[in-house]
Amino acid sequence: MRIKGNIQLKKAYGNANFETGEKNQMTSTYLIGSMQKVIIATAFMQLVEQGKVGLDDPIQKYLPHFPNGHAIKIKNFLGHTTGLNERKKESDATTPYQIIKSIERAGIKQQPGKWHYSDDNYAVIAYLIQQLSGMSVDRYVKQHIFTPANMTSANFGPSFITIRYIHLVTIIGMVILWMLL
Repeated sequence: MRIKGNIQLKKAYGNANFETGEKNQMTSTYLIGSMQKVIIATAFMQLVEQGKVGLDDPIQKYLPHFPNGHAIKIKNFLGHTTGLNERKKESDATTPYQIIKSIERAGIKQQPGKWHYSDDNYAVIAYLIQQLSGMSVDRYVKQHIFTPANMTSANFGPSFITIRYIHLVTIIGMVILWMLL
């Protein structure tokens, strides 16, 4: 904890691993799970601010073969109101493109507008970040969010898959990890 730039408290508390009883260290790494959607949404809204995409744009503008693509707006993905069916999650390594195709094959279950939580919505948003920025999602997030915010211990992406104690939760094969200092 810092007050007026001065460190007042620097200590780790609790367990890093409940199964083994290992204690947290100042360098313990944590997976933030579904909170990664906040990071994805922030990155995406930067592209909205830059005029690269509009919240009211239909998804078919970017993915021409998307089911109900004329009716589903970009903002529906951010708010989990697309009306999409859940795709079958595959255990094999899957590319972002393959995930999009799998989502397209799953189709829709209803017209957009009704809330239904689905990781697939943010898989599409992450895919659009890649397509619109010309960068991988992990590179974009590091360059445009973590570095400007001086989040030197935060990271995103497959390079952190090898860190111990992590049960991986993925979105488009990416993982966000937060390291506390």
